[in-house]
Amino acid sequence: MYRQGKIRVVSDIYTTEMSDCHCDMLITLQIRAKILMALLCRDELWSFLNLTQSQHPPQYQESEVELLQLLTIQLGIAL
Repeated sequence: MYRQGKIRVVSDIYTTEMSDCHCDMLITLQIRAKILMALLCRDELWSFLNLTQSQHPPQYQESEVELLQLLTIQLGIAL
């Protein structure tokens, strides 16, 4: 699903539905919020770009998510 362009935006791990083990892992890593998107190289899943916030849950703006998406596209081209 990430290869087809899915972007996972978690504004606050305490209010977003996710499995307990996933939430526990994020708490252990001191991650409060995150944006996760695929980094593709020649249409192959190469890696992920993961932006995290550890203190206060942000209100991610659509323009911020779009900017990150453009950055991952440029990284994929560079690879």
